[in-house]
Amino acid sequence: MFFFQILTKFFISLIILYTVTAKQLHVYRRSLESKDQFEYRGLIDYDFEKGVAEYSSTAHGMERFIEINTKVGVSNDLETIAIVSDTSDFTQVFSVPKGLVESVPNKILEEEFGLYFNRMGKLVNADYSVQSISGALKQPKQNNLMLKNIKTRVSVLKTKYGPEPHLLRAATIDTRTGKVQVEESKSFFVKYWYIIVPVVLFLLLSPQGE
Repeated sequence: MFFFQILTKFFISLIILYTVTAKQLHVYRRSLESKDQFEYRGLIDYDFEKGVAEYSSTAHGMERFIEINTKVGVSNDLETIAIVSDTSDFTQVFSVPKGLVESVPNKILEEEFGLYFNRMGKLVNADYSVQSISGALKQPKQNNLMLKNIKTRVSVLKTKYGPEPHLLRAATIDTRTGKVQVEESKSFFVKYWYIIVPVVLFLLLSPQGE
């Protein structure tokens, strides 16, 4: 039994090590030329154990454009963002109205990525939100966002147990009086007579010599 416990802990450690090693997410934004073409925008570095993450707009050693198959149609009114893990086992696509990402020039647009992990350290979900500011974040007569005016935050959210809910026992209402019928406590024999009686009969009818 002791050896089995050690072996189980060893395999769990290997699983955690494997899932936590993937510590990068690549951020892309949809190109206006193609439905499934996305342009590289930045990188998210995260540490599951420490619960921290940081975004940087860098593209060193990365392809500028990649193909991501999505079900989101191309629209000039939508800004579509995609995040892809460095192991390519996680992809999430977000679309928000462009009015939410267009702000007054020289003002900072605030956006936030939320990363959700299970207890094993595996990324299971993500969300994206932006602060609504009116105006225009893009340069005049261009469709490219001024990425230097975007402030990006990343939150690491771990799964945890919530408070246990208080469940009420089912109650029977007397239709005549409208009062709750209190169930009388039953004795051990009354509860389990269907088990006790066959056992007693079996013992009584069994030959004494056997």
